Amino acid sequence: MIRIRCIIDRILTFVHGLMILYLYSIIRSAGTLATVLALMVSQGSAQTPIQIQSEHLLKVNLLYVGAHPDDESGVTATFAREVLDHGARAAVVLATRGEGGANAIGRQLGPSLGALREAELRRATAEYGINLVYFLDKTDFFYTMSSRAAFDVWDHDDALGRLVRLVRLMQPDVIVTMWPGPGTHGMHQAAGRLATEAFTAAADPESFPEQITQEFLDPWQPRKLYYNTGREGALEISSSDISPSRFRSYAEIKGIALRNYRSQAFDR
Repeated sequence: MIRIRCIIDRILTFVHGLMILYLYSIIRSAGTLATVLALMVSQGSAQTPIQIQSEHLLKVNLLYVGAHPDDESGVTATFAREVLDHGARAAVVLATRGEGGANAIGRQLGPSLGALREAELRRATAEYGINLVYFLDKTDFFYTMSSRAAFDVWDHDDALGRLVRLVRLMQPDVIVTMWPGPGTHGMHQAAGRLATEAFTAAADPESFPEQITQEFLDPWQPRKLYYNTGREGALEISSSDISPSRFRSYAEIKGIALRNYRSQAFDR
């Protein structure tokens, strides 16, 4: 048995040696390829990840300013077009979390409903590529047609300062907001007025100067301000076009996003 094992061990050693020689000849004949692959691996492992500056994480092309969760649905189709298919970055800023409304799916009201609606909002905007969502942390109260009533509750200067800070942080090229004139929801008017004022105030170093001297933000002037309105003469952007990345119309994408607002019965 010992002799047999020795013979087997010698045979295996011999075969193993032949295999090594065979592999060595292959590697020599493919020396160039092996060298290239080795260089690629070594270079790949030596590469440092791209470092993105923190301030650039917030830079956006488009900024929407509204009053409540679902207000942004007025521009969803347009923002979806720009974000999904034109490479734009966008953000949404709302004055309130919509905690003053009714709840179609549960018993939560007040701040608890606001937390639910914030979650719905974030899911809705994620449907078309927006993950930057901010609030001015103002109170959603009873329905009113008066922007003055809204500012009595919100504190105009505090709300404006918060919005100016976000504009300076995100440096949008374009701001889109609600119609600030009379005839609509008072909080919608107020949101439109805040956006209109922030459009110029963000560029003025004398407006909320502590943001510049203490928070080290830079003044910023957006290039354009648009109002989302159906008034005559307004710029029209089709929502029936088909998204080349989603293979459905931008109107359909809007509908999918809206269905996330279950507490407002948009899923029915």
